[in-house]
Amino acid sequence: MEATSKSLLVDSRDRNTNFFHSKANERRISKEIKHLQNERGEEVWDKEGIQGIILNYFQSIFGSSCSTDNAMEEVIGCFDCRITAAMNDELLKPFTSEEITQAQ
Repeated sequence: MEATSKSLLVDSRDRNTNFFHSKANERRISKEIKHLQNERGEEVWDKEGIQGIILNYFQSIFGSSCSTDNAMEEVIGCFDCRITAAMNDELLKPFTSEEITQAQ
């Protein structure tokens, strides 16, 4: 039975592009986000509101905040400094024409 259904599906798809379009539209509609719940627990149904919720969510995850900066400083403070001030100055100075020529 399953093999027959699959062969009918393939035959239908080969014969009719409307079949393909209806399947694609059906999938798009089923995957569409129709509503979301905001931070206050309210359901939001309009597109602008949904976009705002999504934007705020990703900004809170990936955005910079004071607490994140403090946490980063705390983590960095756990590492020993391996580069001296003199080494850092050497690394930050501009390239010379000789160095560029040698690199080629």
